[in-house]
Amino acid sequence: MIKQFGAWRMNGMNREGSKRHWKLYPLRIAGYVLLFVVMVVLYFFFKSYVVASLVWLLVLLPVVSIWLNWKMTPYLTVRISALQPKVIAGEESRFMCKLSNAFPWVSLQCELQGTLGNTLYHTEDPIRLCLPVRLRGEEAMELPFRCKYSGNLQLCIHTLAIKDLLGLVSVQQEISEEAAIAVMPQETGEASEQKSGFQMGMSELEESQAKGNDFAEITDVREYRPGDRIKDIHWKLSAKKET
Repeated sequence: MIKQFGAWRMNGMNREGSKRHWKLYPLRIAGYVLLFVVMVVLYFFFKSYVVASLVWLLVLLPVVSIWLNWKMTPYLTVRISALQPKVIAGEESRFMCKLSNAFPWVSLQCELQGTLGNTLYHTEDPIRLCLPVRLRGEEAMELPFRCKYSGNLQLCIHTLAIKDLLGLVSVQQEISEEAAIAVMPQETGEASEQKSGFQMGMSELEESQAKGNDFAEITDVREYRPGDRIKDIHWKLSAKKET
């Protein structure tokens, strides 16, 4: 799971009994509190109903936004699929990720965290996808990848995190979605050369005519005698072996 600086977590339970996590963003919260304090000071200076309305709005907005974000999480569905069952190594492979929402609320940022790797070599890298959550709708994203080596390219999504509209908190929930594409080795296109009988006969003839294989050059086959030239010993031993 990808960690973010300056985030606090709290745990909770959803309506199905599975655990969800709160993640707070202190810098965003501090900025919002500062804005609220400024509006309160302006109200005491001007005693304006407009400023008072804005103060109450600043109080209600985070409560409503966070509560609806929490309620929306169980109604989200993530589906990933492979657009091709198999590809050749080096070719582009594509996954499709779909995020469906059945709740009447939206979010500007839904983060999907997972891994992408080749199960044949037991390698994987973290991956993070960001999609918006549509009002009772579906958002789709096509993911192109290119695998250099053959094996099994697998995409796994294990965490879903939804940030509220004000960006103050996010709700994280563990999920389990995966898809895989078989990556086949590249075809070399080189066929083994089958020699005909004529070609094999010609090869043997050429070999026999090569230097060192011409048996016509071998004469006076006999045992080694002291005083024979060194360069002739090989020919005599070879000829003796053939005989």
